Amino acid sequence: MNARLGGVYDGWYIVGGAFVLQAAGFMLFAIHPAPWSLIAGSAIFGFTMGVVVILQPLVTAECFGRRTFGRVFGPIYLSIRIGSALGQVVIGVIYASVGEYRPAWIILSVMLALAAIGIRWAVVADAVRTPVAPK
Repeated sequence: MNARLGGVYDGWYIVGGAFVLQAAGFMLFAIHPAPWSLIAGSAIFGFTMGVVVILQPLVTAECFGRRTFGRVFGPIYLSIRIGSALGQVVIGVIYASVGEYRPAWIILSVMLALAAIGIRWAVVADAVRTPVAPK
């Protein structure tokens, strides 16, 4: 079970590319807060969010192996859900304190760009070996 696009690109490249596109969508919100940019940015985000959500379990299994998938993906998915819930609150607090959404969109863009860079250093399951007891 590999998360590969057409058997060519590994899952983390696809997810990393989706993160870059999401960052571009949020920067579009920050730079041009016009109706057309909100529609375009929302379309970009919506398309890439579907890609990211579909590939989360596949990339997790690729990085940590199938045997530990349930133990690893549970906390990962819990963290994703908590972040999704708190993200709206944080964006609301930023809007309430600054009076506009632009700083929130910039922060989200930077975080997504860092995620796109960082996902490349995810450990592939083949590189993770089960410790062997010394003889």
